[in-house]
Amino acid sequence: MRGPLLLAARTRAAALAAVAALAAALPFTTARAAAAPAGLAVEVSGASYAEYDAGSGTWVLRGSPVVIAWSAARLEAAEIRYDERRGLAEASGGVALRQETLVLRAARAAAWLRRHLVVAEEGVEVTVRRGADEVRLTAARVEADLAKRQVAAGGDPVLTFRQMRLAGRRLEFDGAAEVGTAAGDADLTLPEGRLQAGRIEARLVDERATAEDDVRVSAGDLLAHAPLAALDGRAAVVTLSGGVVVRRGADTLTAEVVTVDLRARRAAATGGPRLVLGGPGQ
Repeated sequence: MRGPLLLAARTRAAALAAVAALAAALPFTTARAAAAPAGLAVEVSGASYAEYDAGSGTWVLRGSPVVIAWSAARLEAAEIRYDERRGLAEASGGVALRQETLVLRAARAAAWLRRHLVVAEEGVEVTVRRGADEVRLTAARVEADLAKRQVAAGGDPVLTFRQMRLAGRRLEFDGAAEVGTAAGDADLTLPEGRLQAGRIEARLVDERATAEDDVRVSAGDLLAHAPLAALDGRAAVVTLSGGVVVRRGADTLTAEVVTVDLRARRAAATGGPRLVLGGPGQ
């Protein structure tokens, strides 16, 4: 075959027949396409338009949607440009990636099929089913390692699970461990209160979290500040340590360790507690 091969099908039946003919001549499998990455088998469906450039080994596929499937993953979009030599699929227009319990949606995405890596941009939403619950992550940009079930997000990332909301400048979610980690202005919000820190790690399986680096806790008019904190989300209790300062109105409590009940908005201190009631002149 010399030069680019161009196919423009006007009907769905003609399109499917033409794509099938092209696949027979240049299939997306290593058995017949030596340029494709070793061990990579790709299945295409839903294409109403297909264009192949033999010189670059690149397909342009369009459909409503066109679908590329490999291993346990499935990539859908209005248009997919697939470089069979690099195993790279670049998708645009209503992109959806599905693998087991994970669904990723975005305006555009690039998928390195052999490495099981995906980078998605513009209005990205990732949902992961967890029994009857769902983990939801939104961001401007997401990198997903499908093999490790790990997601890293930037651009105002937010992760929600049940009544928990976790945000930060960068957010990572480990699907295997069911752990979400926010770094840089990390913020974890519950109905009963709010936990802020430089870094927060939240374990979804038992709704617990740890925080470090300039930790702040707020519940109504109660404000607490410490280097470290541990949260029991189900009990809505935070234990702060490392030298804690708690303020409520004009009253100030200092101690080595303070436990804050977010629902009751009550603090209990241990380790040399000192309480100052009221400010100067009161």
